[in-house]
Formats: sequence, C-alpha cells, structure tokens
Amino acid sequence: ERHRLLVKVAGDLEPAQQFFLMQPHVAAVRVDGGELEIDWEGGTAELPDLLARAVAQGLRIAEFRTVAANLEQIFLTATARDDQPDAGGAAGRGD
Repeated sequence: ERHRLLVKVAGDLEPAQQFFLMQPHVAAVRVDGGELEIDWEGGTAELPDLLARAVAQGLRIAEFRTVAANLEQIFLTATARDDQPDAGGAAGRGD
C-alpha cells in the first residue's frame, strides 16, 4: 500500500530530501514549495521509526503527516494497474 507523506523541515530542504531518499520504503521524494512530498510504500506502523531516524540524523522536523490521495493520484494509480487489456474488452463491459 502506498501513502503520501508531507514533511516540513526547519532550514534547508536538501539534506532532508537526501536523507529520505536513502530510507527503506521511500519510493520518491519531491520538493513542493517549502515541504517535502514523500511516496511511502511501508506500513503506517513504521512511520514513527522513520520520524525518529530523521530527528536522530539532526533534521529539524516541523511537521510530519500522511495525506489522503487526491483524485489525480487515484486516477494515476488506477490506470497504472489497468495497463493490460481485460479478456472481455470494451464490448464485454456493455459500454
């Protein structure tokens, strides 16, 4: 299961971005304005450990939260899974 995390860091984002890119279960890290947007493929039970490692590394985390997927993300996820044609084709769905 994939989650999206938003992380705000006090100070320079570059060290935080590099830190998160090296962590297990992190698929991608993007800078969006003054925060990091992280694609997390781990479970939610592992998030406190991720936060603890970031703080232990010296990152000054001002905000750390999961966010619900927006419609664009849901569409992209759905279409990525639907990249193979089904056996019935369009005619089999009654469109």
